[in-house]
Amino acid sequence: MDEKPAPPPVPITFPDGGLRAWLQVVVGFFLMLNTWGLINCFGVFETYYTTTLSPPLAATFSVAWIGSLQLFLLLFVGAFCGQAFDAGWTTPLAVTGSLLCIVGMLCTSFSHLFWQTLLAQGICTGLGMGLLFVPSVTLAATYFQRYRARALGVVTTGASVGGIIYPIALRQLTAEVGFAWAVRAITLVILVTLSISCLLIQPRTDLPRPKKYTLISTIKNARIHFTQPSFTIYLVSMFFMFLGLLVPYNYLEEWITDMEIDMGRFPTAYILSLMNAAGVLGRLIPSVLSDLAISPILVQAFSVLACGILNLCWLRLHSAAGVLVWAIFYGFFSGASVSLPPASMAKQTADLSTLGVRMGLMFTVASFGSLISYPVVAALLKSAAGWDAARVWAGVVLFVGGVGMGWMGWVVYKVKD
Repeated sequence: MDEKPAPPPVPITFPDGGLRAWLQVVVGFFLMLNTWGLINCFGVFETYYTTTLSPPLAATFSVAWIGSLQLFLLLFVGAFCGQAFDAGWTTPLAVTGSLLCIVGMLCTSFSHLFWQTLLAQGICTGLGMGLLFVPSVTLAATYFQRYRARALGVVTTGASVGGIIYPIALRQLTAEVGFAWAVRAITLVILVTLSISCLLIQPRTDLPRPKKYTLISTIKNARIHFTQPSFTIYLVSMFFMFLGLLVPYNYLEEWITDMEIDMGRFPTAYILSLMNAAGVLGRLIPSVLSDLAISPILVQAFSVLACGILNLCWLRLHSAAGVLVWAIFYGFFSGASVSLPPASMAKQTADLSTLGVRMGLMFTVASFGSLISYPVVAALLKSAAGWDAARVWAGVVLFVGGVGMGWMGWVVYKVKD
């Protein structure tokens, strides 16, 4: 008796809207609020540690490792979380990551020594962020196709919103009730928003799943993806982007203080919130442009190049007006630079069932750039060139990353299409 032929695979459809789809955007927004939102306000923690506590925590180089380790872990665990996301483990990732973030921040409020803060804020919170990050940027991508960049733009505005409210809240509460209780209040906000995400999360169950999830399969999948030149070029460009992109977020406030720039009526402590406010528009407007006509990779390349040029222009800043205008422009283009990678990767991924692992590999490679970024800048600040060396470094590595993305997007990606 002849066997019946296997039915053809059911084509993947995208809701591109509806209550369930937009609820996943809300989920991603809150996850992003408590991952990149906290990363974007680390400058406030750094200022407090270096001006209030005693060595070695007060040393700029030591504090730089806390921030770098946190960002490194957020990105590094991406490859493993990406594979887990593809295997359907989205909800366990969200719940476990939420618990680690809450415990890590709560322990930070009780930390008084360098090693305690490194373990609590750097490692525990960093691991929690890493478990949350891939679901935050990948979940909504599985519900949208035509408006994918737009939906992911809304998701990534959570990072800017966190970068606006967390620094202001942390500073105001520290002045009123002390640093420890200020961090505990922030932790309460994290608890509420992450609980909402865990309750609303609804990963798609109709997507094809990988046959197995093992370390060997992860390595094999990675080798397959790295044989694609466009994929490899894009990942190397992301490495260079993360070498320099967040330097102003961590050091602009310190530079203003060191240079004794009179900011007039604008409080220097709010410069970080201003950059993140501009980042809201930077995450939304380029995302809309990417959906309409322009490749998200090319829009991202332009944004990264703009950030590189702005870092070099930073060398010529001497007035409050110049600093404020510069901060707005940098916030806008840096917001676009970090919001478009998920849409860029989704655009160049033909098989959506591998989106999670490809996204994870992308951020894992980028994590090594973030790991050495802050310590390199801290070391440059000790050199004779000081701030000039740090700003030139950030500008050059961003320019290299932008050129790589532009070349890949225009030559390789366009020819492929």
